[in-house]
Amino acid sequence: MNQLFSFLSLAKEENENLLVVDGIEDIICVKTLQQIVENIADNRLIVFNSEGKFSLHDIVDRIVKKQEKVCDIYFTTYGLSEPSVRKLANLKFQKKVDRIFTLLDARIRQRQPNAFQLISSIATKIGYEESHAKITVIENPDIAITILGSQNWTRNTKHEAGAVICSRKTAHFYSEYILKLINDYS
Repeated sequence: MNQLFSFLSLAKEENENLLVVDGIEDIICVKTLQQIVENIADNRLIVFNSEGKFSLHDIVDRIVKKQEKVCDIYFTTYGLSEPSVRKLANLKFQKKVDRIFTLLDARIRQRQPNAFQLISSIATKIGYEESHAKITVIENPDIAITILGSQNWTRNTKHEAGAVICSRKTAHFYSEYILKLINDYS
């Protein structure tokens, strides 16, 4: 294991403005999509640089396909492309994904009409606001993964950076945050 750090506890108190992540046990740094997927484990933080070799939809696709149980996906994005949404649609068709909740930038209908039309046909619920956040949550009874980073839901040929957080508490925090924004802006 490429363990770089061990944490006993990052904090002990919690309030509505502070997410306390108890239990992150190690942080690893990777450069390939395969390394991300191979290192998924509870209470792990995986940081990555894509070097333009893989996109966010590739990470989600690989993680979800490894799961035995159906996943729900929550995400926010500024950019959305039709090939990225097709990957989600295929996962839904293969019964690997059940529900999709997404908060999209308000101008996505005009900027990316084909992707917008496709996501509208497969998403459980969509909200719109002026957003630049890139948050993705993958949840099922066995896993809870949050992906934060610079990648939109598009094909990324640029150097992008991000973090995969394998923590149910973090995933719950962000899935609830995304649902609140969707409800506020749908």
